[in-house]
Amino acid sequence: MKIPKKIKLFGCEYAIKQVNKVDDDNSLGKVFIDSGIIKLLKKDSKSYAGFDSIPEDKRKQVLLHELCHLMFYVISETELYNNEKIVDNMANCLMELIPQLEGK
Repeated sequence: MKIPKKIKLFGCEYAIKQVNKVDDDNSLGKVFIDSGIIKLLKKDSKSYAGFDSIPEDKRKQVLLHELCHLMFYVISETELYNNEKIVDNMANCLMELIPQLEGK
């Protein structure tokens, strides 16, 4: 899976911006629904627990995590949107399934 520059969900486009700092809370990623942006830490960001880089698989998992938040939001599942455990588990499942769908 490659990290795209944008995605479309239910007809709305969301830009995926790779940044040095996502937010003030040291997040690895965050969806900004009102502005149509998903921010994801750059691979070489120094903001990741003091490491020199973020493993690519971790960045993909973070993107999927933020996309799960977005999916729950657009289908009006507010309780699931706010449930970090469910969102994280869904992202982890997708991390395992996507390579299989891609034939890897």
